[in-house]
Amino acid sequence: MNKLKIIQECTACDLYKNQVPVIDNRDISDVFWVGISGKLNISVPLDISTLSGKLIANIEAELPDTHFYATNLVKCSPLDSDGKLRYPKSKEIQACMHNLNIEMKVLKPRIAFLLGKLVSDRVLKNLGIQTQNFGTDFKYKAFNSDGITYIPIHHPSYVARFKRCKIGNYKEAIIDLITNVLKLQ
Repeated sequence: MNKLKIIQECTACDLYKNQVPVIDNRDISDVFWVGISGKLNISVPLDISTLSGKLIANIEAELPDTHFYATNLVKCSPLDSDGKLRYPKSKEIQACMHNLNIEMKVLKPRIAFLLGKLVSDRVLKNLGIQTQNFGTDFKYKAFNSDGITYIPIHHPSYVARFKRCKIGNYKEAIIDLITNVLKLQ
């Protein structure tokens, strides 16, 4: 994990003043979960105390032999003037994109799930890939770049909040994707 220490020392934008950049403590990965940004006072990205983290933990539990790693485009919490969590600004995302690239190079995941439209659009644009709509049936399109299969998916918190009755379908779709992509590689 020492190879990722450089991320925790990042000062590329002013968000580091809110907290030290947060990274996962796992040092091996088959599958990346890439969110947008974390909450303040959470020690790992996509923590189980969040809606997204709970749903992701349920998926991970179904695949005990698979190594997972959670990360965010923006490693520090973006806060508004009242100290409340906000969406990161475009320049904050761009300033932190190099940290995601470092994680990808060091941990070499085979799959990277891009959680939600904002994350998908930014990462795919960075890779020179045209963005796609998700649709409503949880049939996701995969893109390959540098040996990594990138899969834009609905954000887990969106599914947990607004598609609660379809959580089982969502989990099944993600588990099938992981199983099939890892089997093919």
